[in-house]
Amino acid sequence: MTLEADPGDPARTAALRSSLVAHRERLRGYLSGLHVAREPWGVSAYDAFQALAALTAARPTPSTTVRLDPAVARELTAERRAALAESLRAAAEVGAFTLRPVDTPWYGAALDTAQQADQTLERVRRLAGPDGLALLQRRIAEVAEATGFAPATSVQGWGEQLTVLAGVRGTLDDFQPIVFERSVADLVAATATKAWRTEHDQPMGFWLRRRLKKQAKDLLRPGRHVDDLHAALANAQHQREVWRRHCAAGGWPQLPAGMAQIEAEYQQVRADLDALAPVLAGTPEGGELVATPVRQVAERIERLLAGADALPAVPERSRLVRDLRAAGLEPLLYDLADRRVPAWLVGPELDLAWWSTVFEQIITADPALAGYDGRSLGRLVAEYRQLDHAQIESLAAPVRTRAAAHTRHAMDQHPEQTEALFGELVEDRFSGLLEAMSRYGDVARRLRPVLAAAPMLVPQVLPATRTVDLVVLDAADHLPVEVLLPALARGRQVVVIGDPRCASGSAVTELAAVLPRVALHADGSRRDPYLTAFLAGHGYAGVLSPTPLPTEAAAVGFHPVDGTGMPDDSGTVQSTRAEVDRVVELVADHAFNRPEESLAVITASPLHTAQIREAVLSQVRGNPALAAALDAGRPEPFVVTDLTSIAGLRRDAVVLSFGFGRTPHGRVLHRFGPISDEGGDGLLLAALGVTRHRLDVVSCLTADQLDPHRLRGAGPQLYADLLSFAERRAAGDPDLLADMARQAAGEAGDADESGADAADGAGASTAGDASGAGTSAAGAGSASDATARTDATAPTGGGVHPSSDAPVTGAAASSAESGSRPDSVTASTVDGAGQDEPTVTDRLVVDLAERLWRHGLVVELDYGLPGGLRLPMAVGHPDLPGRLLVAVLTDDDSYVREPSVRVRDRQVPERLERLGWSVVRVWSVAAFIDPDAEVDRIRRAVHAVADREVERARADRQRSMSLLGDVPVVPAADLEPAPSTGALSVIGLPTDAGLPVGGGARDGEPPAMTAPTWTVPGFETPGATPEPSGAETTRTDETGTPRAVPLLDDDPARPRTGTLPLVAADIPGVMEAAAAMTGAIPVIPKAMPGDAPGPRPDVRPGLPISAYSDDQLDELVAWMMADGVERTESQLAAELRLELGVTRRGARVDAVVSAAVRRALG
Repeated sequence: MTLEADPGDPARTAALRSSLVAHRERLRGYLSGLHVAREPWGVSAYDAFQALAALTAARPTPSTTVRLDPAVARELTAERRAALAESLRAAAEVGAFTLRPVDTPWYGAALDTAQQADQTLERVRRLAGPDGLALLQRRIAEVAEATGFAPATSVQGWGEQLTVLAGVRGTLDDFQPIVFERSVADLVAATATKAWRTEHDQPMGFWLRRRLKKQAKDLLRPGRHVDDLHAALANAQHQREVWRRHCAAGGWPQLPAGMAQIEAEYQQVRADLDALAPVLAGTPEGGELVATPVRQVAERIERLLAGADALPAVPERSRLVRDLRAAGLEPLLYDLADRRVPAWLVGPELDLAWWSTVFEQIITADPALAGYDGRSLGRLVAEYRQLDHAQIESLAAPVRTRAAAHTRHAMDQHPEQTEALFGELVEDRFSGLLEAMSRYGDVARRLRPVLAAAPMLVPQVLPATRTVDLVVLDAADHLPVEVLLPALARGRQVVVIGDPRCASGSAVTELAAVLPRVALHADGSRRDPYLTAFLAGHGYAGVLSPTPLPTEAAAVGFHPVDGTGMPDDSGTVQSTRAEVDRVVELVADHAFNRPEESLAVITASPLHTAQIREAVLSQVRGNPALAAALDAGRPEPFVVTDLTSIAGLRRDAVVLSFGFGRTPHGRVLHRFGPISDEGGDGLLLAALGVTRHRLDVVSCLTADQLDPHRLRGAGPQLYADLLSFAERRAAGDPDLLADMARQAAGEAGDADESGADAADGAGASTAGDASGAGTSAAGAGSASDATARTDATAPTGGGVHPSSDAPVTGAAASSAESGSRPDSVTASTVDGAGQDEPTVTDRLVVDLAERLWRHGLVVELDYGLPGGLRLPMAVGHPDLPGRLLVAVLTDDDSYVREPSVRVRDRQVPERLERLGWSVVRVWSVAAFIDPDAEVDRIRRAVHAVADREVERARADRQRSMSLLGDVPVVPAADLEPAPSTGALSVIGLPTDAGLPVGGGARDGEPPAMTAPTWTVPGFETPGATPEPSGAETTRTDETGTPRAVPLLDDDPARPRTGTLPLVAADIPGVMEAAAAMTGAIPVIPKAMPGDAPGPRPDVRPGLPISAYSDDQLDELVAWMMADGVERTESQLAAELRLELGVTRRGARVDAVVSAAVRRALG
């Protein structure tokens, strides 16, 4: 009532939260900048990293430095790039980038169709023939000789001469040859109009004009009439000038014979050359043919004809190159041609040019992205994690402050209740919480805003009114719904946390049918991922998902034993001696080799539980080291219990021993106790959920010994599945995962048909692996020339190992199959068992993996089981085989899909660290810009962990040697096999007689230290004549009921522990450990018989065990012992349970009852 909460430093808290938000937004900004699709490209910077990494990782690597025009790159969608890449490949195959001018005279020729090529070839053949250029050259010589012309050097010049000759011929048709002897310019002016003369400034008188006109008419051929004498004279003057240019000697022109034939031959040659001009325009020599000397043209035509074999490919090559140029790729075409890039590499060259252009455009548009690097991002995440932890730690103070404020306000509002309640507390008149809540509810509820109580205790602490704002019910899977009614009736809101799949009571199942349900994803555990996958396949899909562990060794063991026995009244062989002995061996092995792990033994029946308890306790008494390892003072002590009493139980390791055996005739009775009853499958699922890491299944039966047709009910069927799974997992069956996936798929189909909900219930009570957030979509990378590695015991993943000749992955395609060069790197999928969908490889990770592999490290890509968390990369050290050390996480697609910064940057790495991984986050920016630096960082992490592990192993060996001291170590092969009698040592209370712990001393040996003898009613004391083997005697079970017990040992009272210098009872803490396991420590000295007990203490039965104080339990036990009747500890515990009305069995109940009995026995 005087609560004063420290409000802390609000300013500091506000600054902390502001800094946390700033760091979170910076991480979000980086993620957004990296993964947001940029327009108009439709890709992100992360996509560019991946694509460029894939391109530069290939061998040989595309190396173009061409950057496309942004407008061109904008038009090149993925489909368009694929089409252009195909065009580039086709062009390369026909020599577009490898041919040189020296290779063919047709280099650069422009032909679009095969028809054009045929026509071109025909023209070349015609020009090279006798009626082509050769004939033209002869005609030039003949005409020059006949006319006096200078011989034409080109076809164009020859055409001009023929034009001149044609003009002269036309002039001579009208005029006499004398017209060419002198100029007729004055005759032209005389015959012109007055306007023409004025325009040309040639005035002329009438008489002169008349005389000149007469002369002009005299030049006409006789009988020739010309309509326009002025025009005819002007043409004659022009032809005279042209003639004088071509014929330096002058004189009258001479026309060669066969002028028409000469002109026809010229026209044919000129037509062929004009048609070839555009075809050859793109060749190095160009397409100018008519102006080129005829001799050179003839030589070129000969070369073209000689290289006609290359002509058929020209149309396709020309068309492709023209289209590629039209697409804006001309700079790339020149680059490809300069480097003579082969056909299989031109596509990657185009991709490199496009992605490089896009990446530069993205960086230009977002300069902040270029400012990120791996070191700054790593520092940012580290600071965020520190701030987030500090934020969590700061949350309690404001709540406490607010609660204190509410309390003070309630006390101020109700001073009478406050004073009265304070008076009761000060004067020690406080009568209990129930009355305080009833009388001072306004104040008391504020003083105790949160109450934790068992459901049965609620009526004793809260009045029968609906005054509780929220009722949370947890660990109530074993309770019937009527037990929860008092708690439910007092709450305005109810939240039930439970698992209807394995609930043995009706409360959770019935409430789940009416309440809204939310599936709670369990945190990651060190449970075998195959066991998690087994659970996911039996009702926990979507709730549990397997998380890969650093070690590849199976954490599930299967221990078949050959045990037989007689069936009991229910027709079940419930406990066999061989199975009990094997469980004891496993318990001892665990205690000596893994003492840091907690352990529970779970059985299928109370009888088998009692047998194992007694057998373990027998070993505890005779072995001090075992007793110390099983100390009851541990936070999670060793416990032996049955399937019906495991609610809330969690241990690191579990030994699951069913106890069912065959009859002496070898017959298997298909009766499995509570497993065969309704809800038996839930009991098995709950038992599997107890283990956090290791599971050992001990059974006299194997799955192949069970008849599937006689497995009626979900429990027996799950029992058979579990036996099969444990046996196959322990044996490393490579087909286990695939079979589990097929079985899960079939069950999922059945569940869909029946309308079953895989996530039924409010949450999962079994500790599972991480699911949902953090599941990786990365696939496996490979080297195309590598071979697949198969590991039956390891999660699937593409392996990269230093012992191989090349990076190793699953399902790597050969270079011949992939169409790539032998040294190229390609992406592939991991062909893991049960994996039905290929995954896309993170090329940045593949590049890092190959670099790490070259450094001699063991690398796994896409490591994990299908359907669970998959690590982009896991790295190990060759000096530590069978395990991986470092989990490499990236900012890949799975990282992006997780919306919570807290989950992806803190919780996922911390979850993996709790599972034993050392986590390294590799950022795409850093891996792209400086991959060697990231490789060095991963290497340092691997070597640091490896050094620690090696040092730890060395320290363990040294510690083991120091513990051995001077004890001689005898090889196991030199030891004589000890007879396995199968007897369960039944240990009683010490008497005055002494006996060596290991039995009598052998002849010639000194007697061992003697120990008190332990006896039990119905057994012969040591030294008496033993019962013959196979005889029966009687003993009392936990309830005091005599029952027959077979004695198969010659001396059942002797523990098979050898001669020891100390006795368990003489070692502090050993007896307490034994009592905590509720094992039998029989024959407790009691009061003398006949002593009358006093009145029964006022201890109300039927309450939860937590409702009783130690004083109440001590009074009740003392009252029970006052009658003087001798009882074993187990009998006393059973009677105490009856007096308390406690029917539930569990670790907490056992501990409280055992502690009360121990206190009473001193």
